[in-house]
Amino acid sequence: MSREKPVILLVDDEPDQLRAFADEITRRGHAEAATIPPEALEEGMLEKADLVCMDLSLEHWSAPPAFTKLKAQPLRGLGLTGALEEHVQQEYPKRAIAFALYSGKVDLIAKNLRGGDHVIARVHNVEWVFRKRQDELEIARLVTLAKAVAMLPAEWPAEGGKIRKAAADWLALGDDQTWSERAWLDVEDCHPPVHGISAHTRGTAFLRWMLQRILPYPTALIDLYHLAARLRVKPASLSKSLSEPGALRELLAPALYGGQLSEFGGPHWWRAGVNAQLFDLGAASPGDLELLRTKLIAMAGDLETVDAEQPVVVLGPDLVPQAALSSIEDAVRVQPDDWPPFASPAWMRIDVVAGDEDLRGLVIEDDRDRVPAEGLK
Repeated sequence: MSREKPVILLVDDEPDQLRAFADEITRRGHAEAATIPPEALEEGMLEKADLVCMDLSLEHWSAPPAFTKLKAQPLRGLGLTGALEEHVQQEYPKRAIAFALYSGKVDLIAKNLRGGDHVIARVHNVEWVFRKRQDELEIARLVTLAKAVAMLPAEWPAEGGKIRKAAADWLALGDDQTWSERAWLDVEDCHPPVHGISAHTRGTAFLRWMLQRILPYPTALIDLYHLAARLRVKPASLSKSLSEPGALRELLAPALYGGQLSEFGGPHWWRAGVNAQLFDLGAASPGDLELLRTKLIAMAGDLETVDAEQPVVVLGPDLVPQAALSSIEDAVRVQPDDWPPFASPAWMRIDVVAGDEDLRGLVIEDDRDRVPAEGLK
């Protein structure tokens, strides 16, 4: 395997079932992929890999990998992944290698975890969890993640100015916009591990921070749902409008996140960039939200507005964002276990929270009096 393209290793005790999938990834030309049984994993393969995807249930193998310093045979994929992560830390201190689970049995380890696959990955100490769907989205995510690893700095810098440049370059956050400095301050507010931790992990800590703490939440970057709430329009209509060339897409284009992982979790926009673009659009009448919305609709006539004066993105019972926005009057703020303190508040509809004792416990103290004590009738 060459280093000209990112390298993906799919480690599975039934590799023949993934052979065609790996060949398809390689055929497309953006990455090299191979599937191997765990006992065939060798030092040379690991040293060249950018992304190692481990099956969760390793039941059909009888020997440990061919590593001189790895003698014990872990019982499951999580155990082998942990052993390999430690091995990489010791043997390849300057190589960035990401580890992910690649399994059709993720629910076996998800148990009562709610909030999305990033929560499962965070709890089980891997970069990501793939559910072995072998579809277009999975190919795109595998390749994007491998590329992102390959594009990490060869050696994470230790000096302040160089640290910022390395992180900003990887994020594709230039200094050519009037809001660039504000965007960088937003990044800093999210406590990126850009100092000792990223240097110690060859940059993979920064990668994991993006995957698990930034992209899933409204932070320095916002997703389509939170952009729709900011514009007070329905997410589906906004997605349709932005999928085609037009004035609205052109307006928001400078704020579109284009760095590594930009194709991993759907489109994201720099919050500072969106605010700046909207401020310029409504500069003639600052604070006039209705006039601003009128101008947005004129740019994209098929936008469907929402009635709520202040719509918010709400979480469902599974703690995953819902496609339908809610009025802020019908929602309360909640604090799920994994929700970062630097992210914008999480919201749930009152009628969803009121009927579930566990969800009621997530409501922040200041909003608890808005939830009926006996639930909604």
